[in-house]
Amino acid sequence: MGALSQTDLEALVSTLATVSEAPIVISQYEVLLGDIKEAQQQAKDFVFDYNTKAGDKAARSYLFGLRKLKSRIESARKDAKAYALAYGKRVDEQAKELADQVLDLIQPHQDQLDAIARAEAERVEALKAIHDHAIGLGVVPFGATSAMIQARIVMLDEVQLDQLQEYREATAAAIVTSRQQLQVALAAALAGEQQERELARLRAEREEQEAREREGQIRREAQEKADAEAQAAAADAIAHAEARAAQAEAKLAAAVAAPPAAPQKPLPVLPPDPPGAAAAGEATRRRIRLKDQLQAALAGMNREAVVAAIVDQRLHPAVIVDWARVG
Repeated sequence: MGALSQTDLEALVSTLATVSEAPIVISQYEVLLGDIKEAQQQAKDFVFDYNTKAGDKAARSYLFGLRKLKSRIESARKDAKAYALAYGKRVDEQAKELADQVLDLIQPHQDQLDAIARAEAERVEALKAIHDHAIGLGVVPFGATSAMIQARIVMLDEVQLDQLQEYREATAAAIVTSRQQLQVALAAALAGEQQERELARLRAEREEQEAREREGQIRREAQEKADAEAQAAAADAIAHAEARAAQAEAKLAAAVAAPPAAPQKPLPVLPPDPPGAAAAGEATRRRIRLKDQLQAALAGMNREAVVAAIVDQRLHPAVIVDWARVG
């Protein structure tokens, strides 16, 4: 729809100015008003005997005419309303055209004002973001290391206060507060990290000590096992030597008590015993010396070493293997 002409504008303004002053006249109802008044005047003349067939018919005919009159009112209402709606629509259209023409004059200037307002809002938002960032840097995350905290301090130093304009003082105060918080957190983090390093050192020392103790325990157990085996081997050797010595004493006692017999081959481990009681005492002393010598020879030897020394006949000159008895 094109722009209104000057004549149309003047007519519309005149109509709008007088519409509240002029009475509302609905032409579609004017004819009906006369018919309704006539029906009202005739109503007192109609009297019906409803109990008779003719009276019933006359009454129904009269009501049918009134209902037709009522239907004409509804039809007139629709016609009048349709006209009013069309008129209202035209009023709305012309009002919109007028508003659009005025808006065309407003919009260029409003656009400039809106652009300036947006730029100002963006500037303030950017300054506020820097201010909030300075505050947020002072909030140290849980578990932050000293390196992370020092990085936040560096970021605080990079804030350019000269460019913050009206936020300069507030941001400077936020930087001071955040720096104090970061310094406290940094000291705590450094102390915690030093403590952790000390605990790690102590753990390493304890683990090393435990490893040494385990190795010592293993060596002691091995030595105790070797000593036990050596003592068992020594006990076996001593028992064997004592048995040999007892056998020798028995032979010596028998030789003293019995008459001289044919000479026998002497034992290779013992020299001939002197006769009599003196010989018996000497045999006892030899047994004692043999025990001492065997214990000295077995010192520090394990079971395998003792067995090897006996088999090789290098344990002691008195310990001789009777190979004839080896099955």
